[in-house]
Amino acid sequence: MNSLFQLFQRSVEAAIVLRMVLALPHLPAESQINCNFTMLDGFQIIVDYVNQQPVIRERLQGFLFGYIHDFWFRQITAENISFFGSEVRTKNYVESFHATLKTSGVAWVLKRCKQ
Repeated sequence: MNSLFQLFQRSVEAAIVLRMVLALPHLPAESQINCNFTMLDGFQIIVDYVNQQPVIRERLQGFLFGYIHDFWFRQITAENISFFGSEVRTKNYVESFHATLKTSGVAWVLKRCKQ
């Protein structure tokens, strides 16, 4: 996994793939009246793009098919990942809470008390 992280950092093409993958949940899980392009269609576009990039093609196969396709699409399912049409798209309230904990040091105090 560390080598994959480094690939995303060092390769412009791999970074583009990562951004494309992270955009998939913005697409609908199934065809809609106003959008007949689905998450699976987006995934196929990503695969087509990767297949045109010989430098990253082999290294991203496991990520794309072992993780994104098999885990996201088969186990979790697109219906549970897609937030197309949803009003709440981020968990900013959770991120804000974590940021507050980090700066206040409360988490470290609680950890010391538990020990």
